[in-house]
Amino acid sequence: MRVSVIASLAILLVCHVSFAQGIPSSNTQSSGASVMTPQLQKVLEQILRWQISFGSNSVSTGAKIQLQELNRQRLGDRTFVKYRPVISGVPAKGPYALMRWGLDDSLHSVIKGFSLRGDGTLICPGTTGAVCDLANPDEPFELNFFGAQGEELRLSLTTIDGNPLATMSTTPFPLQSKEKGCKLSAVLLMPNAVAIYIEGEGFTPNATVSFATNSSGEKKELVHQADAHGNLLFVVLPSTIGRDSGTITIRPDAGPCHPQVTVPWGKHSYQLE
Repeated sequence: MRVSVIASLAILLVCHVSFAQGIPSSNTQSSGASVMTPQLQKVLEQILRWQISFGSNSVSTGAKIQLQELNRQRLGDRTFVKYRPVISGVPAKGPYALMRWGLDDSLHSVIKGFSLRGDGTLICPGTTGAVCDLANPDEPFELNFFGAQGEELRLSLTTIDGNPLATMSTTPFPLQSKEKGCKLSAVLLMPNAVAIYIEGEGFTPNATVSFATNSSGEKKELVHQADAHGNLLFVVLPSTIGRDSGTITIRPDAGPCHPQVTVPWGKHSYQLE
């Protein structure tokens, strides 16, 4: 299990900082009284590596996790999304565990001791029904998710003793904008949007893209490089001096397209869909 970095961020957090994957600290941008220390840079880069590893299934075992969305239902103050996990690339017998990496940096069990049917759905063998904790061991396991806009469901398939086999992530309630073939998405990396992961698609390949940000009145320009496919990613820390909450707006300020995302941050910013 990972050691939580929330405490480290709480100590080190400074205002409205942005950094991009793989960029050395000397090129990191900050505004106002913000100072990107080497220690803070290291913490954020580790979080970003974890994020990318879940999104890209970086565990090279041949295993794969897919989610079939079954339905969405509004209950009380939240929307539940029901998924049926389907796993391929591993023997059916198992036993396996499915883990979830939470927004609070916790890694906990979703279901343990399961095996697979021929179609890859998760079931509990009769001898481990109590471990799987399913009312009907013969029925495929279904996963219910609720969360906020921009919150990811990040899953890891492991052996019963914790060896990783596959990872995956999906965003049930995307926080994104599309404009003229470009897309900008925001993903929450930490509680209360302490850190926000920004993904861009459809930009000019290898272009330098300038972004204008406004975090509750504190304005800043960020510059990031698109890759050969027109994709880019970076992390923003939206905190501003003298405020414990607000919103940050991020948009390209030049070029052929201008998708814009606005993300609430700070105290009371987390709202269930």
